[in-house]
Amino acid sequence: MTTSTLAPRTTIEQAPLPEELWSDVNESAGGGSISPQRAALTAGIGYVLLFGLAIFANFFVREGLIVADDATATATNIAESNTLFRLGLVAFLAIFLIDIVVAWAIHIVFRKTHHDLSLVAAWSRLVYTVFLGVAVIFLFQALAFYDAIAVSDVIEIAERNAQALVGLELFNAT
Repeated sequence: MTTSTLAPRTTIEQAPLPEELWSDVNESAGGGSISPQRAALTAGIGYVLLFGLAIFANFFVREGLIVADDATATATNIAESNTLFRLGLVAFLAIFLIDIVVAWAIHIVFRKTHHDLSLVAAWSRLVYTVFLGVAVIFLFQALAFYDAIAVSDVIEIAERNAQALVGLELFNAT
């Protein structure tokens, strides 16, 4: 009788190759697929757009038109540059929508390596987006006070301007 001794079999797990990490991810909900590379590109382009739109909306429009604690000057600025103010609102709405796309893209990029952290990052971005959406409502409220003819019949101009400035200040508070 012969006895043979077998050495214990050891297997070394090979780390995934870069192309395996960046392979297509099959989305079960929609049936489509998107690679983390494409999601990273989407997030990157989204951040560049967010950067440009935020500079325009915050510094060029809001800071250029809104005079703190002076409702009359603010009303005059917005009346003279109504189109610019509306473009600022459109920019904030675009930021809102792009933020949703960026949150989704961040999750796609990082979910294979750090699934929980990718969810935290995506949900954090979405929570910020909800607060931005609420704040933008106050800008629309201010615009309604400036534009509504029906309001001008009931409320005096000074009161209407003050109410609009409150909406603009609530945007800052949110």
